[in-house]
Amino acid sequence: MAYTHIDRIERQLIARVPCFTCRVADAARVLQRHRSTIYRERRRNADPDGHYNSHHAQRHARQRRKPRGSVLERDGSLRHCVTEALARKLSPQQISRWLRMQYPDDPAKHISHTAIYDFIAKDKKLADASPYGGKLFKHLRCGGKRYRRKRTAAGRFCIPQRVGIESRPPQVATRQTVGHFEADTMHGARSNACLLTLVERKTRQVFIRRCPNRRAKVICGAIASAIEPLPQSLRTSITFDNGSEFAAHGQLRQRFAVDTYFANPYSAWERGSNENVNKLIRQFFPKGTNFSRITDQQVARVQDLINNRPRKCLDWHTPAEMLEREFPVALGD
Repeated sequence: MAYTHIDRIERQLIARVPCFTCRVADAARVLQRHRSTIYRERRRNADPDGHYNSHHAQRHARQRRKPRGSVLERDGSLRHCVTEALARKLSPQQISRWLRMQYPDDPAKHISHTAIYDFIAKDKKLADASPYGGKLFKHLRCGGKRYRRKRTAAGRFCIPQRVGIESRPPQVATRQTVGHFEADTMHGARSNACLLTLVERKTRQVFIRRCPNRRAKVICGAIASAIEPLPQSLRTSITFDNGSEFAAHGQLRQRFAVDTYFANPYSAWERGSNENVNKLIRQFFPKGTNFSRITDQQVARVQDLINNRPRKCLDWHTPAEMLEREFPVALGD
């Protein structure tokens, strides 16, 4: 049997029952309640003099009842903080941790990521009545659509001077030192333009460059423009996938004395940091984006947003903060 609260009509009947066992039992049978419920109701909602008045009891019960709705629906300032963070493409878990770090002494600002997901789900369900039009879910990273993996003939293209990832020093895999990057390209639609992404493995600092095409010389030049302002100690190695766009990696080895390695075919987990960052970038440039129609300023803005986003893998610090710890000198970009 589902539990229900005593309502106003029931309280009017209880108020007419004197506090005798037989009469209370009769009232309990009429109301289809246990007699202990009647006794408890009279004890909890009676006036200070012990008299039970149905109108006063109804008021006491309302005052004691917890407010309905989630904390985000009741607290406008907290709701504003959460929606602003969602607009900056932070995940609910990142928002929850960020609020705790920003307001450690204000429990009113602390909220679980589950509550944020529930708020987003309710906004989507009540799109017509919601002030956000049911669009908050569009800020989430995963939209629920699955993409089938298109297998290509990886490894058939012969990359000159290719060195496999198995030859990479062990400290690169353990992220003990900085200066080791992973590189990849993100393809768009309706043009040959693409995005080059470089991710530093330890700090997760990301560099994004827009390229007009995927020719090896063009990609090599974009990598050079990204790492050239960095100190030599911050450009030690780069790990690529097996795409032909990285065939000119030898020029990087000669120019910057940087070691280059290549992951195994169909082994995206060997470049996990890069794959994860590409998913973050897809929040801003979803599949089907024509990269020839975006500007370098838009790319720079996305790079800045990601580098200043708290990351769980960094104990909720940002990549920019982690890089500043390793190199206090400001880095040009």
